[in-house]
Amino acid sequence: LECRPIPSPGDGELKRGLGPVELTLLGVGACIGAGIFVLTGVEARVAGPSVCVAFCIAAASSVFNGLCYAELSSRLPISGSAYLYAYCMFGELPAMIVVVNQLLDYHIGAATMSRSLVAYVGQAIASTGVPVHPCFIQCEPIDSMPWLSISLGAPLVLACVTGVVAGGAKMNATVTSFMTVVKICIVVLVIAIGSQMVDVQRWEPFFPYGMSATLQAAATLNYAFIGYDVIANAAEETRNPRRDIPVAIVGALSICAVLYLVVCMVLCGMQNFSDIDVAAPMTSAFLQYDMLWVASTINLGAFFGMSTGLLAGVYGQSRIYFALARDELAPVALKQPVWSSVWCGCVAGLLATFINVRELASMLNIGVLLAYSVTAASVLKINSKYRARVQRRRDFGSENFWLGLVVLLTFALSHGSWVSPVLPGIAAALLVCVISWVGFTREYCS
Repeated sequence: LECRPIPSPGDGELKRGLGPVELTLLGVGACIGAGIFVLTGVEARVAGPSVCVAFCIAAASSVFNGLCYAELSSRLPISGSAYLYAYCMFGELPAMIVVVNQLLDYHIGAATMSRSLVAYVGQAIASTGVPVHPCFIQCEPIDSMPWLSISLGAPLVLACVTGVVAGGAKMNATVTSFMTVVKICIVVLVIAIGSQMVDVQRWEPFFPYGMSATLQAAATLNYAFIGYDVIANAAEETRNPRRDIPVAIVGALSICAVLYLVVCMVLCGMQNFSDIDVAAPMTSAFLQYDMLWVASTINLGAFFGMSTGLLAGVYGQSRIYFALARDELAPVALKQPVWSSVWCGCVAGLLATFINVRELASMLNIGVLLAYSVTAASVLKINSKYRARVQRRRDFGSENFWLGLVVLLTFALSHGSWVSPVLPGIAAALLVCVISWVGFTREYCS
């Protein structure tokens, strides 16, 4: 359980060349994928027009965790993200548990996304009249082995993405920024056109299934904001991490929240929420108005969305392998960003080529939740260790008190309905008060 020494701003080994704009676009590219055109409709069927409120709640909760990443990445401005924080605060064994789950998430996520991208590419090729072999997208050659699923196009997609990431942080940031800007323009175009067909009467009733359905949707929509942690992985390649990373994380989350919110309002205004097509909500909504070219544009936006998500995923995992190699927990060859990128592309490529990764996709949330939880706990730990000597009497002397109180209130929020219907609401209000009080009244040293 030996902890890693706390790094200093001068400990970085990579070239610092990324600024706040590039980092913000990297975060937006990682957070907003094809889901903005799909997930919005899925949850609108659950909560109705109040899905807008659900997105706001999910965004607010993501901001708290985003601020944890912002604080730690500015204090520990080198690559590694949650693995680095766990290693410095809790020791090598907890760090290895976190990093194994993280890398499993990254590899399965990259393999799954590459297959989705190949499906789009295959459809585009087939639309030109060129025949596409089923195994280029996906086929199962042996019926008795359902886990064996061949996709010959997925490794080609990953090879292109790996080449971009291996070209360096600047090249990756440039390509990601371009694709993200195009994607945002497409979303704005969809919003502008769709808003002309909005009927505000369709927003009533705003809470058709009550506040409980809205909170249920908010719990699911938390995953719509996953991906901003890739900004923390770029800490070692950021010119001024203390300033740029917090600005980028908050900026990325704010942009994503606004886009999600407006898209939901437009979608629920174009058609009754009960009529939304869950499989392709935005595309189906515009096809009802015979606007085929908008539907095609949405498919293009989804392609760019998955591409930026895949670029961010391969980039993030390559920097984690780099951090592992620096700490002598991985082969020394991976200390070269080029080779760590190639290794990530090869692992994801093998999974995407031969394994039905959709069967493993349900495991993805485990690593994300573990990484976010460890990051939040690391903030308490580092502030407890480096807290200013003069404390206020109301600090109660230890971060352990607040950690225990937050855990207790969180448990009451999730399971309190078994005791009393009003207990979850009381727990939620107390959580907001506790987090706000601690955040705004405690005195910590830098």
